[in-house]
Amino acid sequence: MEKKQENLTVREILNMPGFQEMKILAGEKGLDNLVTNVSVMDAPDIYKWMKGGEILLTTAYIMKDDPQELKDLIIHLKEVGTASLSIKLERFIDELPKEIIETANELDFPILTMPQNFAFTDVIKPVLTKIINKQAENLLISERIHESFTQISIQEGGTKEVIDTLSEIINRNVAFWDNFTNELVGNGETENIFEGNDEEKIWDLKKNFSSHKVEISKMVTGYFFIDGDIGEIEEDIYCLTAIEHASTVIKFDIQKKISNYQIENRYREQFVKDIIYNNFKNEKEIKNRGKLYGWEFKDQFIAVVIDIDNYNSKFQHVENEEKKSIMEFNRWEILKKFREKFRKEFNFVIWTAFTSFFVFLIEFEEFNEGFIEKVTKESNALNLEINKERDFTVTVGIGDLESSILEAEKSYIKATKAVELGRSIWGLGKTILYKDLGVFVLLEEIYSTQKARDFIYKYLGEVIKFDEKKDSELLFTLDKIVVCDWNLKKASEELHLHYNTIKYRYQKICDLNRTTNLSGEQKTCINIALKLLKMGQENGL
Repeated sequence: MEKKQENLTVREILNMPGFQEMKILAGEKGLDNLVTNVSVMDAPDIYKWMKGGEILLTTAYIMKDDPQELKDLIIHLKEVGTASLSIKLERFIDELPKEIIETANELDFPILTMPQNFAFTDVIKPVLTKIINKQAENLLISERIHESFTQISIQEGGTKEVIDTLSEIINRNVAFWDNFTNELVGNGETENIFEGNDEEKIWDLKKNFSSHKVEISKMVTGYFFIDGDIGEIEEDIYCLTAIEHASTVIKFDIQKKISNYQIENRYREQFVKDIIYNNFKNEKEIKNRGKLYGWEFKDQFIAVVIDIDNYNSKFQHVENEEKKSIMEFNRWEILKKFREKFRKEFNFVIWTAFTSFFVFLIEFEEFNEGFIEKVTKESNALNLEINKERDFTVTVGIGDLESSILEAEKSYIKATKAVELGRSIWGLGKTILYKDLGVFVLLEEIYSTQKARDFIYKYLGEVIKFDEKKDSELLFTLDKIVVCDWNLKKASEELHLHYNTIKYRYQKICDLNRTTNLSGEQKTCINIALKLLKMGQENGL
């Protein structure tokens, strides 16, 4: 592609009609410097007032007594971005000293010589006229580029039309990655660069193409990938102008997609809410409405609740609107990750969103323990990824398998219970199956009552008092023994303690309960007391 510049270059000026007599004395490698203005030297420290891009005209009268002062001037002019120095020799200075020529060559700073018959106005007038004409040309080209993309917008063209138009204008291969749809749209060599639209492959594109991000409200919504060196593209004003106009149309297109998606998704999500709230009389009613979205409900369903830990409390304490927007963006990114993963791993998945949690209903044909394990595995993996990338944790609750979509409400209630109880028992950021809650479901009704506190004191009170008095760990040891199903050897291995130490602690616990060995009933009661204690502690009781 022919390289285009926003302004004239020193080289172009030398090729203008009437300028053939101007010669290059030094700094030939800097002839592609851009020229934005013409100035005349009237003071030795003229560089202090230079803004960059000027051709500086001089007779060198000021330095006629010490031509070496030119060296310092050239260094300063280079520093402030002056395009070149044009000097009239054989008037006050006959020739440039060798040292000045060497300095200009080292700095790639062009020094030109003007013929004796040239007045300064013979340079100033045509150069400024050319600059103005060039700027007018740039405006005209920019307007035509704008019209091309405006036409696409008027005709409701999509990403493909924008990519094709941009590619034609800048004569380069172009691709666009849409963060909203997770789609890669290409042109030319980029069209078939990858099979599928794996987001991870985008980083490969960044290695081989110049990338330009597209943002809406400071959120990255996609990337242009353009064939060519980033430095070369950024120096081409026409290319940058075309990318800017293409970005504007792409933003409108993405915003339209988001708006359409939100409208359609609102109806879909409300439908799923109606399912989990059991707002239907029968299964036929659900299936008929599902046909509007191309959904068929044939098999069994299980509900999965994804609850962002402490989201509401964090959001309420954020006063900065920008930070709130970032939190909202992260919230949707979490939904997106679970949605994409579940859709990839399972045949049919529908979902709905609430302020701080999401509900997924997953359909599968036959009961399979491996299926439940798969849901748990994927949820755990995503939780770790989200915590690392977004500084959030999520608690995942998985309900029981229900026989039909009409019964999905039951699975949803159980999944919600798994989140609430699991978070209070095992803490944040865990994946909990309702079926693993066991006796905790019953204990939830009584753990905060006085009867529960009396029960805890009866079976654990002496152990707790002993720990407080002796600063010991009998209660912690007892909890581990219970977890190990009262197997002292296994508990010693888990705690990395000698078996005799665990045996001694167990005997002490028996002594405190006024027995030589705990009976089966006592063990059951201690197990329940420990669970009640843990539920109370997690809930601040």
